[in-house]
Formats: sequence, C-alpha cells, structure tokens
Amino acid sequence: MNRLILTASLLFLLFACQDDEPVFDKSADERVAEAISELQSKLIAPSDGWFLRYQPESTSGAFNILLNFDSEGKVRIRTDFGVNEGEFYDQTISYRIDNSLGLELIFENYSFFSYLFELDQASFLAEYEFDYVNTTPDGDLVFRSKTDPSSATTIVFQPATPVNESMLGVALDKSLSTLAEGVMTLTPLYRLDYPAKDLSLYLVLDEVRRTISFSYANTLGNLSESSPFSFSTSYVVEGSSIVLAEALETNILGKSISLSSIQLNQLSESSLSICPDQDPLELSQLGGAINASVINLSATITDPGGAAFANIENDIYTVSIGGVFDNGVSVGPDIAAEIPGAEIMVLYYQNDPEDPFLALGYYIVNEEDNTTTIAVKEFTPTYEANKVNFDFAPEYTVFRDTTQTLNYEAMDKYLNKLTEGGNTYIIKAPETISYDYEFYNPCNGWNMVMFLN
Repeated sequence: MNRLILTASLLFLLFACQDDEPVFDKSADERVAEAISELQSKLIAPSDGWFLRYQPESTSGAFNILLNFDSEGKVRIRTDFGVNEGEFYDQTISYRIDNSLGLELIFENYSFFSYLFELDQASFLAEYEFDYVNTTPDGDLVFRSKTDPSSATTIVFQPATPVNESMLGVALDKSLSTLAEGVMTLTPLYRLDYPAKDLSLYLVLDEVRRTISFSYANTLGNLSESSPFSFSTSYVVEGSSIVLAEALETNILGKSISLSSIQLNQLSESSLSICPDQDPLELSQLGGAINASVINLSATITDPGGAAFANIENDIYTVSIGGVFDNGVSVGPDIAAEIPGAEIMVLYYQNDPEDPFLALGYYIVNEEDNTTTIAVKEFTPTYEANKVNFDFAPEYTVFRDTTQTLNYEAMDKYLNKLTEGGNTYIIKAPETISYDYEFYNPCNGWNMVMFLN
C-alpha cells in the first residue's frame, strides 16, 4: 500500500512540474546583455557626466575626478593630477562593462587609475576595475574596488554639475610643480610665510599621495628662533585651495595656529643669489590666504631642521652609493666603476668636544678576499644656519683592512662634488620620508641622502 502511495505522489509531482511556467522568460545571456545595457545607459545619461572623489586608501588624500561616458565605449577622464607632464589632466580612453559574479566597470587603457594602481609595486590599493554595487534613490552609482586585499574601497559616482569642473585644481597643480622646479632637492621642502602670525612653517607636500607634513616653525625671517613640531594629514585639492582632511590646531612659539585649508592662486617669480660667479637661481612663489590672512608659499633650501644637525653629538649615517645624485641622476654606477668595491657612503658625526670624530668617506668591500676597508676624510665644519662648509683633512683615515690599494683621486672627486664651494645645505627629511637627511649643493646640483645607522 505504501509503495502505491509513493508511486502516485511521484507521478503527481512529475505532471505538476510539466505544467509550471518557466522561471525566466529569457536566457541567461539575454539577461546579462540587458543588465550591461542598462548600466551603460545609466553611465551615459548625465549631460555633465559624473563627479567622483577617489581615495585609494584611508591614509592617502583624495582626488576629484570628472568622468564622461559615451555609447561607443569611450570615457573622458579629467583630473588635477599632473604627473607624466600632465597626461592625466584630460584623457579619453576605452571602457567596457563585463559580467563575472556581477557587473564590472573596467577602464581598459592606461590612465590615471592605472598609474595609481602601479604605484609602489601596486601597493597603493588603487584600482582600474570596479564591481557595480547598486544605484541609490538619488541616482548615484555605487561601485566597489575589485582587487583590494582586505576591505574594498567603495566609490560613488554622482551626477556632475558645472560647479564640479571648477573643483579641479589644474592651475594649482601646475603652480606647485613650478615651485618645485626651482630647487632640485630630492624631496622639495616648502616654507609657508604667515605674516599675521609672525611665523614661517616648513612643510613637505606629497602630490601623488596627496599628503602634507609639517616639521618646523620659526619666527618670520629669523631661523635662530625655531621650534620643531610634527603634523601630517591628507588633503584634497579644490580649485585653488589645499583642503586638509584634519585641521592643524597647535600653539607654537607662543602663537596659536588653526589651519584647515590653504588658498594659493598668485604665482610670481623671484630669484636667489647663493652661488658665487653664477646667475641667481630662478625661483617662484605662490601667494594666497589662510583664514583671509595673506600668506606666501615658496620652495626653500633653508631649513631649521637641517640647522639643528650641528648639535648632533654621536651619530653615524650611511647610504648605498646609489644614494648619491648628480642633478637627479644616481652616480652609484660611476662610483662603483672608479672605486672598486665601494658600496656605501658613511658619515661619522661623533661630536664629543674632547675627542671629536667627524668624517665622510667610503665603506669598501675588497673583492679578492672579502675583507672590508673604511676610508674617510676627517673634517671641521663651519655652519651658517643649515649651510655647511667642510674643511677636510689632507689625508684619508683608513681602518679595518689597511693593506688595500685605494683610488684616492676618484674618492676625492665625489667628496669634492658633494661639498664644493662650501655650499652644501643640510635638509632634515620629514617623518614620512624613509631617509633622515639630504645633503644638497645647489651650485652644482649634487645630492646625497643619509640614513641614521
């Protein structure tokens, strides 16, 4: 009896299934094609395109972007990101919409997104492929970064308005690049003169990651009255202003500072005469305002942090020979060719008044027996703020393996380039930079970075 009931039930289910309507009235491929077409229709709909504020990672600043999609698979991307000689200010590339586990928006050609994706061996967490999430009730399109290793970055496309175009700070980006060109330090240091506070603030701008780092302040025009302070935050460029993600609120040298944005819109030219028998350095400066108070921003090689180097008591600094530069080009290969076995530049700054040992030179690995030689020239420094003159001893001090034949002429060549004319400026790197100091000779364009050993 039970067997008859089971058979009847199976026959009932079989015939019932045959009478059901199909679950979908279209094939999977047709549904995917419709979804892709619907998303593309949304992308091309706004007459002014889309406005996007893109922040690749939580510690970086943000970038304002305008996107205009068309029905032919092209997208116009506008930014105020001025690397590669302004390649990404205004660029039109191909895009496509794919379907994997959901809809994906892919920027196909090399673009602003690709550049950021490749930054620091693809560790910047930028992206050029985005998963479509949804459309908000306000008509915004929500996307999510496709390949972030942990929490994915969510980005929102908002229908753009004519006002959004004015938020792109292309003119400011170009002006900041002009400031940096006048002084060929490896990391441009800026001085922000703030007359209303009788202060100069020293800062570094990372225009790729959009971060700003303050390091020192001094009384306006008086480097001897200075004080260190450390403050870093990210920023976004909005038109002619740098807008800080976190406001600088501090009291320094008896002056209270409240700084949330810096307006910079008046580029002018200046010059600096520091190299004997040479034309003045052609420089620029940017005028603007903080809280309606007039300010001025300029690149500088005068640095209170570098001036404090004279007070170091007992440190040793080193850098691989690749950290020596002639006008931005490493001379490491030249040093290695002329001074066989030379691997490291070493600076001893053991400033004991009773037994000082201040010396600059080379750490050399002897190729034949793998022994090491340290050959340095002792010097007596004379400081003028952060400018130092090296008065070298006539002979090298050699220790460890002292039997090796050394090319003293070549060794002198590079020490002399770095210290030529007594015009070497010491610049303290901000905490966001990996090295500790930069030694820069503006009269011949030679640089050397140094790490605390």
